[in-house]
Amino acid sequence: MKEKMWMVLRLSVPAILAEISSIVMQYIDAGMVGSLGADASASIGLVASTTWLINGIGMAVAAGFAVQVAQFVGARQPRQARDTMRQAMGICALIALGLSGTAVSLSGALPRWLGAARRCASWRPSIFLCTRARCFLCSTGRWRPICFSARAI
Repeated sequence: MKEKMWMVLRLSVPAILAEISSIVMQYIDAGMVGSLGADASASIGLVASTTWLINGIGMAVAAGFAVQVAQFVGARQPRQARDTMRQAMGICALIALGLSGTAVSLSGALPRWLGAARRCASWRPSIFLCTRARCFLCSTGRWRPICFSARAI
């Protein structure tokens, strides 16, 4: 029983750390944008539901593959687990690319659809585009220039 609890703890720590880092990144986004004024902060709140939806789709795809990999690991079939993981990485990358393309294409119209006020019209698309681009590019460490370019818009 103790060994199983240790295994559950070891397997859950990466997921917990991923959630903590996601929350920290959201605070950083809100802090950066908050320094630009109330209209920019309102823009973050406006697109938050869409951001959660897009993140949820990506997480659901990854969780589906995690179940398959876990079954292979539990069955002591490491080769099948690695093959499934490889396929998962490719499919998740394609889905992330598709979600990112959708987010970019919707970044101009989405705030209007959500009923945003006119006075923050210049912030809405750039904030959504910035936060979505950061989610796609965060693993490369190249998201900061994209976000800081939103200040110029």
